[in-house]
Amino acid sequence: MPSKKRKASSTKGKLKRGRSDRDSSPTSSAPNLTKQISHYNGKLQFDEDDIKKLQEPLIGTWMHLKMYAVTFAGDKILNLDDAFPLKVSLTCDSGGTEVTETHQSESGLPALEVKGNYMSKSGTATIQLKINTLSRYFESSRFSLRVQPADDANVSGLKEVKTPTFNVVSQRLKVTDLGGEEDGLIGTFYKDEGGKEKFLEYSVELKDARGICADREVPLKVTLHYDTENRPEANEMTNNGKQTLMSFDETNELIVKNGKGIVKIRINDVSKNHYSNGFLIRVGPKLEGDGGVPENSDISAGWSGTTIVKSKRAKNIPVAVRKKQAAALAAKQAMGLGSVIGSVRKGSKSGRGGGRGVADTAGNATGSGRKPRSKKNKKNRSQAMPVLPQSLKNDLKRNISVPPSVAINTLSEWGQTLTNSLLQMQQCLVPFISFSDDVALPLLQQVSIYNYTLHYKH
Repeated sequence: MPSKKRKASSTKGKLKRGRSDRDSSPTSSAPNLTKQISHYNGKLQFDEDDIKKLQEPLIGTWMHLKMYAVTFAGDKILNLDDAFPLKVSLTCDSGGTEVTETHQSESGLPALEVKGNYMSKSGTATIQLKINTLSRYFESSRFSLRVQPADDANVSGLKEVKTPTFNVVSQRLKVTDLGGEEDGLIGTFYKDEGGKEKFLEYSVELKDARGICADREVPLKVTLHYDTENRPEANEMTNNGKQTLMSFDETNELIVKNGKGIVKIRINDVSKNHYSNGFLIRVGPKLEGDGGVPENSDISAGWSGTTIVKSKRAKNIPVAVRKKQAAALAAKQAMGLGSVIGSVRKGSKSGRGGGRGVADTAGNATGSGRKPRSKKNKKNRSQAMPVLPQSLKNDLKRNISVPPSVAINTLSEWGQTLTNSLLQMQQCLVPFISFSDDVALPLLQQVSIYNYTLHYKH
């Protein structure tokens, strides 16, 4: 009997030790958990206003770029499961090299410095970026900025974003209008005052982040542009095709020396012949394709202010009268048809008692002294519709999109013609309005009173 008890005890101990061994074995421990990958349906997107900062960024200058995680339609910001890091890099347009923070510039600095490359849980990020190199040192002429979720972000389904190509510059050309016009203001150039030797004059300075750069000579290329959307280059010839639209002072050398230069040009046609557009010039470095120096591609161009070109000032009209006329014309254009009707009403009141004479002038009154209107006067009083270029007519027939500036100017001319026609009709309408106020309305009031009296008398 005692031997049987020891055997049972021994068996119980073996079972206990077996459970202990199983619990302590490595195969029975809980596995190490990894972070779950978050999947989205959307893309990364830059703020549209910040894209302009990347058109020609200045080397060694910090930029702040806002970006978002949005739906593919771009109309809604995504709510993320968690924040995650972003990978920011520069890609060369040659397609071979991707420049990151690990690359060094020619001066030994990091080619790219990045801060704030972290997408928050609310789907927004503000990236601080500084580029310390030029793309030509990486066998390329232009860069693109590429942003994507980092390799360790544990994120899928978010499409990367890549900006249009841009040129990193080390210096800029600053253009200032001379002759009393401040930078960026609209000036007026009277091309027929002062003879053919009268020129528009501009000051050009070569600058970097520290100030004027006097250690380079930069040959200049000057082009003329319209002050409309995207600043398209102006026509090469005048409206009549007899001479070039822009000519230069042959005694003026188009070059920047010791950080400064002068540009003198003449515009040989009025703005009215170019859909009333203002003109501005672009001053940039002359590069290899223009007979210049390819190394000057790290210099960005500068723009002048806007200039309206007219023929000459009106003579024998005092300045105060010219200002009053200009203000009146601007008020008529702003008020549109309402100003025409208002002027007709005002003319009818001021012309009471003399409406007959006004009507005679308009050729609408009856009387023995009226003279028939001559054909010449009739021609002068008619308003011709705006003359449409044949190219515009063809585009409209073929349902081709017309440039916004052309459409706006054509409609403006049409509106002005309509306004002038209505103003000419004013003299015709004055007698009718005068008759309504002085005769018709009083008679109607008397008739209404007469009817009222008859009604209550019976």
